[in-house]
Amino acid sequence: LSPDTGQRGWGYRAQGTMVAGPKATPRVVRQLIVVGTDAGEVIALPAAGWNQVPPAGPAWSRRLLGAVGGEFAVTEILTGEIHQVSAIVPCEDGGLYCLDVATGASRWVRRRDGPFRRLPTVAGARVSARSLHRMEVVDRRTGELSWPSTEGKGLEGLADYEFALSAYTGDDRRAYLDMGGRRVVRADGRTGKRLAAADLSVFDHVIPTGNANLLLAVTEDGHMVAFQ
Repeated sequence: LSPDTGQRGWGYRAQGTMVAGPKATPRVVRQLIVVGTDAGEVIALPAAGWNQVPPAGPAWSRRLLGAVGGEFAVTEILTGEIHQVSAIVPCEDGGLYCLDVATGASRWVRRRDGPFRRLPTVAGARVSARSLHRMEVVDRRTGELSWPSTEGKGLEGLADYEFALSAYTGDDRRAYLDMGGRRVVRADGRTGKRLAAADLSVFDHVIPTGNANLLLAVTEDGHMVAFQ
């Protein structure tokens, strides 16, 4: 759409209902707009302007084994001159997919015993994502577990961090986890072991900051506090 008038420029119709995105990627040769649907489609369209030549079709599309479970994260890794941009996509088929944004090819897939439905968060070298029964913390390059998992030991034996809904921020030294109700746990960045906990319910929102290693808490009447 035209940002000035709302006039329609071009459009694209997916087979399913869009449940994630549209999300603009950084430029990897060209910028793309990525969406996900409840039909299991992940679709990347060239980011043409409203008054430019419309895309002839998707740059790529990928069909997963289940519906896209929720919003996805876009993450960048720069190693020397190699620039990798990935989409971390939660799926109802019990998979957490890391897709190459340039091609749609899988970099890795992490499978668990329940659907992934929450927005994955990327902080430092790790991806945190909540499946039906537990939170997973994996290496964002490989998809291998970064913190010990109790998978296969039953729900009674869950580690403290596996009860978390997501991670607010973190690095190799520490991580801050969302336990729900604005209760925050500080965990060891290498193992996930619980170190401390705090109740931030006096604030209306606690904002994820990814790699910034800050907890940002705000109130709806305009107060903002940053914790390091």
